[in-house]
Amino acid sequence: MQKVQVYASTSDYDDDVVESFYEQLQEIINNKTGEDIFIIGDFNAKIGNQVNETERAVGQYGYGTTNERGDTMVDFLEMNQLYAMNTFFQKRKYRKWTWRSPDFKYENEIDFIISSNPLIVADVATVSRVNVGSDHRMIRAKVRMKTHKRNLRLKPQKRSRP
Repeated sequence: MQKVQVYASTSDYDDDVVESFYEQLQEIINNKTGEDIFIIGDFNAKIGNQVNETERAVGQYGYGTTNERGDTMVDFLEMNQLYAMNTFFQKRKYRKWTWRSPDFKYENEIDFIISSNPLIVADVATVSRVNVGSDHRMIRAKVRMKTHKRNLRLKPQKRSRP
């Protein structure tokens, strides 16, 4: 499993900076070695809910409405057959938002867990009981891992006497 941690520029930055971010991310994806990929982090984009049935990257349970940066993100996800896993699990409102404005007026879902294989992600939610000293909340995913059973029993060895 290949894991990538990201931080995308805020809407205060020019579109060129955002375009450069997605180009760098595309290079990483192009160089993956056939294994599942997880991209986790702050995309500073609001993607909301699935717009139509042909849109596969976004589920029915997003939070809020899509903004321009969200459209860019969804296009990127669709092009690379990636999934914004936060949007596939139904949660109460307080379990969805990942960022709150300093004046506490706005809450948005802008941090995401992205996966190339949605079947291995069992759940995604915010961790609201942990104060990380930020205007963001941590998110966590439960992932189904394939493990190989190994024979961990030790074979008895003959003891040699001196």
